Amino acid sequence: MSFVVLLHQLLKSGGLEFTENMSVYRSYWLFEVVAYGAVNMFAIISGYAGYRDTEKERKWSSLLSVWAQAVFYGVIISLVFKLSGTASISWHDVAMNAFPISTNRYWYLTSYVGLFVLMPIIDSAVRAMSNDKLIATSAAMLVFFSVIEVFTGADFQTLGGYSVIWLSIMYFFGATIKKCGFEEKITTGKCILAAAALVLITWLSKIFPIDFNVFGQIFKISDNTLVSYCSPTIIAISVLFVLIFSRLRISEKVGETISTLSSGAFAAYLINTDPNVWAYILPWQVPYMGEKSTLWLLATSIIFCVLFVAASIAIDLMRAKLFKLARIDRLLALPDRLLRKKIKVN
Repeated sequence: MSFVVLLHQLLKSGGLEFTENMSVYRSYWLFEVVAYGAVNMFAIISGYAGYRDTEKERKWSSLLSVWAQAVFYGVIISLVFKLSGTASISWHDVAMNAFPISTNRYWYLTSYVGLFVLMPIIDSAVRAMSNDKLIATSAAMLVFFSVIEVFTGADFQTLGGYSVIWLSIMYFFGATIKKCGFEEKITTGKCILAAAALVLITWLSKIFPIDFNVFGQIFKISDNTLVSYCSPTIIAISVLFVLIFSRLRISEKVGETISTLSSGAFAAYLINTDPNVWAYILPWQVPYMGEKSTLWLLATSIIFCVLFVAASIAIDLMRAKLFKLARIDRLLALPDRLLRKKIKVN
């Protein structure tokens, strides 16, 4: 989530386009490449952490909880901006925040809803396939949906990674990693070295682009070719990050703390991508772009992102307590209770 916020911060700061100072431009793009796989990582982690060799109970309450979070923050933030007079917002705009999926206010939330519906199908497919077949299928997905699409421009409707199809592919990769136990077959050191090499290759392709094509427009490379969610290097970096952290061994107490805090991490995305926060808060660094040193700009960007995520988690812990007091969490869990009763009756 810190990577997601960092991506947005770097974009809205103007540093990714600030060619007047090549030090800033190159440094910002290096950090951009490091963090670019954040969205892929979320979907991969969903598959890695969510897959089981035996069928598990579906908890629709978890999906409803995410939807309720989106409604809560959308309405509250728009009210704050409207009542403070910071932004010109109509009451209709405030009301529309109650429909985050149908209005496609948060693309990841909308795509995740589609992925959530498809998860049992993907899990069943992974369970039914041998490890060799899973690896072969993953390789085929990588070739067609990444290499061919990125380098030839073929359109497989992945929408550059902003789609249910893409999240489903990344989820499949995560489930495959879990079933095949890849985290046990590679060392942390090798993962770090490989990730660093791929970051460097991707960054160099952006900073020192080779713009050429083979056979007319059949195969082409430009400065944006590898900077994409669908890029084979970005996918590999995402997988390697997941493998690196999946190998960490932590105590039970630390695990409980992480579990508690991680429940509020999605709030950082909802708050960070709110249209008003996006337009009025994230560009805070723009006035300093031509005045401050590269080190100052990078340091404050990172500090801002860490504090933003920490503050968002703290806010969401309070939101969770409010939902509990208002018994909203019980209401959201109602579909699960009804389904359990129906299953018992049948």
